[in-house]
Amino acid sequence: MSTFRFALLAVGLFALAFIGVSWGGKGFPVMVMRAVPVEPDGRLPSFDESVNEGLRRDWENSKTSQSDGDSGRDKLRLDLLQAANAYQLSPCDDTMKRNFVTALTN
Repeated sequence: MSTFRFALLAVGLFALAFIGVSWGGKGFPVMVMRAVPVEPDGRLPSFDESVNEGLRRDWENSKTSQSDGDSGRDKLRLDLLQAANAYQLSPCDDTMKRNFVTALTN
């Protein structure tokens, strides 16, 4: 058992010596964390640009019936659009009103 402990100790000391010498050969570098202010970069959008882009996207989504790729929601959206247009053309018709309410509740 003492031979195994001696061999393990010798390997550990050799590894520590090797790491220490190689670290010393590199000038004992130490990682240092420091805060550096962000430099302006032309690839990054400014706050105003990103806000305007978000407002534009919200406006487009509210004014158009763009699809989000879900076929179930697309069917509901088109049914509601059709019922709303029919109700706008004939608001006094009970059938159109009933179709519009049904499409809204779906």
